[in-house]
Amino acid sequence: MSSSNTELILIVDDTPINLDVISDALIDAGFEVAIATSGERMFKQLQWLVPDLILLDVRMPIMNGFEVCQRLKSMESFKEIPIIFMTALSDTESKTKGFELGAVDYVTKPFQEVEVLARIKTHLQLRRLTKDLEQKVWQRTIELEEANQQLAEYSLTLENRVEERTTALREAQERVIAQEKLASLGTLTAGVAHELRNPLNFVKNYAEGSIELAQDLLEILQPAIHSIESAKAQHVQTLIADLQENATTICRHSRRAAAIITSMMQHAHTDIENPNAQLISINDLLKEAVKLSCYSRQTQDSNFQITIHTDYALDVGMIEAIASNLMRAFINLVDNAYDALHFKHSELARDSSQDDAGYIPTLKISSQLVDNHVEIRIHDNGCGIDPQIQSKILDPFFTTKPPGSGTGLGLSLTHDIIVKQHHGSIAIASQLGEFTEFVVTLPLKLL
Repeated sequence: MSSSNTELILIVDDTPINLDVISDALIDAGFEVAIATSGERMFKQLQWLVPDLILLDVRMPIMNGFEVCQRLKSMESFKEIPIIFMTALSDTESKTKGFELGAVDYVTKPFQEVEVLARIKTHLQLRRLTKDLEQKVWQRTIELEEANQQLAEYSLTLENRVEERTTALREAQERVIAQEKLASLGTLTAGVAHELRNPLNFVKNYAEGSIELAQDLLEILQPAIHSIESAKAQHVQTLIADLQENATTICRHSRRAAAIITSMMQHAHTDIENPNAQLISINDLLKEAVKLSCYSRQTQDSNFQITIHTDYALDVGMIEAIASNLMRAFINLVDNAYDALHFKHSELARDSSQDDAGYIPTLKISSQLVDNHVEIRIHDNGCGIDPQIQSKILDPFFTTKPPGSGTGLGLSLTHDIIVKQHHGSIAIASQLGEFTEFVVTLPLKLL
């Protein structure tokens, strides 16, 4: 029953003569043939074979062809197999019922061999075409799914690139805005410093002149002093000496103020005309920032002194930075630490229940090399920061100082310089009433 044709036809008929006639014709035509004499036997055979087409007799005992067809079409594995009914019935109602149950065709008894073969070949060809179409649809579906997956990946990649580009543009915009703010501040600082320099020069010059005039007055009055009473002579000499000492003090502080103004103008001038990064010694910059800040604060309150401990690592070396702007940032941090120390000292002095004799206002500044970054720590044992406001102290215009004592821009500007302009970071550690430490991290090279 084997042949070169791989298509298998299953014949289901309870009449041996019909089986012989049809099977012989199909075998001669090159088909492989299997036979079953009842519906029950057919379902047993389906356990180990799957035919390409079924020739099914309608009139059979126990289970007729219609029932067999209905059961087959309900089975997922066999419902697509084409079924051709074989029957002597030619009425329209029977044929309609067969088509409704899922049959593809009818052949009527007695059989015409040529007609039967033609119908079988037609429906087998239709099945092959259907299978090919299903295969192509399945393959095309897979290709479409793969294309959709690639499209989704490309879309995600594009979205990521757009987001990265948008972030880069936003950061560049922030750096430009920060640079413009700093340039404007530099211009304002230079203008203010210039306006202060002129009256300060008059103060210094008149103080120097007063010293000389007091000395001239003492020399002129010297002969007359011997002719007056000893007590009055002593009083005159004391007054002239006090005038000389006051003028000398004025002159000394005016020179210090002039030095600070000169430094301010130098940094403002550098910021405006040369905003580009350059190699600088971070340790030298820290030293100068501490010096400038302390000079300014000591002129405000000479009775308040702080202890400064420094620990600058020698291996830090040079970093790439905008010196004038970074100087402003460090001065702001040192000023902030100084204010915290001064506030705690004043509070302890006012509170009679606490002994401030053991309190030593201390500022610690250190630098060290950590991988490809420089870490700067500015630590004070001042009043500390309330945890409820710690997250806000870098915000613009936020200040805890009394009205008129601060603008709330110092630490905000410091954040812009270090984070946005120099691509560094600022971390804050604090305990209320005990200490505050700013940890600044800067890259060795700007991107």
